[in-house]
Amino acid sequence: MMGLNNSFRRPSPIQETFVTMSGQMVNRDRWYYDTNLLLLYKKSTGKSTLVDISRLEDDVFIRGLVNDIDGGPNFYPAFMVDETKLVMPVLASELKNHIVSESFLSSIVKNPEKKKSLEKLANSLSDNDNPVLLVVTLK
Repeated sequence: MMGLNNSFRRPSPIQETFVTMSGQMVNRDRWYYDTNLLLLYKKSTGKSTLVDISRLEDDVFIRGLVNDIDGGPNFYPAFMVDETKLVMPVLASELKNHIVSESFLSSIVKNPEKKKSLEKLANSLSDNDNPVLLVVTLK
């Protein structure tokens, strides 16, 4: 998988602004020509494919990937680290709002202990804390 995203990488970044779940405007550097990509990885074969999800009619682009592991916010990666980790920042206030939402409270998850840990983490945050980074490691 080394070098998978290099063909999409810009020689230098451009500044872009994106809107968080709560509507706050956040600036970041954009290093890639198309940020509307999803990496599909088949563990059994070790093969991966990049898919341009901005052209899909389905709403994956808008809602992200459903987090059925701990019931946390839907995952929509903002950037990649070391070509193995997908990262999505979530404002502390958004995470706190999420754990009291009906979607979180009624979610059926694969790991109830992780759901409890997420709730404990969110309850320990103040609205002014730094964003929480949700990280998915590709195996």
